[in-house]
Formats: sequence, C-alpha cells, structure tokens
Amino acid sequence: MYPGIFPRAIFLFFMSQLLLFLFLWWSLKRGEIVVQKSYITIALVLYIVVLFTSALFGSDFTQSFWSSFLRMTGIVTWLHYFSFLLVISSVFKDELNWRRIFRAILVSGIVLGIVSWFGQDGLAVSPFTFIKEGGSLFGNTSYSGAYYLLAFFISIIGYSLESNRIWKNIYLFGLFVIFFNPELFNFLVFSG
Repeated sequence: MYPGIFPRAIFLFFMSQLLLFLFLWWSLKRGEIVVQKSYITIALVLYIVVLFTSALFGSDFTQSFWSSFLRMTGIVTWLHYFSFLLVISSVFKDELNWRRIFRAILVSGIVLGIVSWFGQDGLAVSPFTFIKEGGSLFGNTSYSGAYYLLAFFISIIGYSLESNRIWKNIYLFGLFVIFFNPELFNFLVFSG
C-alpha cells in the first residue's frame, strides 16, 4: 500500500469540502453565487461526464467511482478537484491573487527541487538521505515529476510575463533547478 496517497487524498477531500461549504455559506449570506465560467471549467466538467459515462458502462462502477486506497483516482476525487477549482476561481479574481498563487507553486517547486538535489539522487548530503525512495518530499518520482512539470511551465510563463526583476530572476532560478534536477534523469548524477 502507498501510505502517502490515502492520507493526502483524505486531506484533499476534507479541505475541498470545507472550502466549498464556506464558499456556499458566504455566497448565500451575500445573496448570490458567482461561478467563473472558463474553458478550463467547461473542459473539467466534460472530463468528469466522460469519466462518469465510462464508469456506468464499465465493469465495476463502484471501483470507478471510489477507486482504491492504493491510488485514490476515482470520480469522487475528480469531483473534489472540481469543487476546489470552482471555489478558487470564484474567490481569486484579480491578477495579483493568481500571481501570488503561481509564485507559491514556484517557490514550493524550487524547495522540492533543492531537496532532490541534496537527496539520494543528487549530492547525497546526510541530512537529506532520509528519503530512500526518491521523489524528493513527495516520496514518489511520478508525483514529484508531475509537480516539477507544473512548476516548470509556471516558471516559463512567469518569466515571460513578470516585470519585477527580482521575481524574474527567481523564475529563472526555478527553471534551472527544475530542468537540471537529478530526479528527472532517473539515475544518480553526483553520488558516484
């Protein structure tokens, strides 16, 4: 069993349900529910409809809907992703808020990359060798690779759109840390 997947998924379920409840409560107190319409929202709704249709005509609807403790990738997980997307796209409306979110993702990607550089796949510095499986702080190279991909593209977009020189350099540093990450090469680069 993958001990890192189930607790993270349950945390996602709890937080997205809590945020959705607070968002609906706040919206009803204001007397209106405003949901931002975008191509991403429409695409995610269509994807969930396709998943649901596939589950209906598949061999095991229960497995498709709930998934398993090992993966936690069923329709219920996608419904929680969708509710989270609805809340953040409705709450964060201006460019400054989104810029802060992207910067937080970038900085966390840089931290993840630096830990990987000093971990077993990189320089193997002793405080970082507690990570035995690879994957930096995620514990799985597939998950950290997906996060690196997100942070990498945010770095490219951020670098091209940023006017602040300090943040432009941070985006460039993020590109370097992520692109030359030893984890992405899937072999021991520096530790001989």
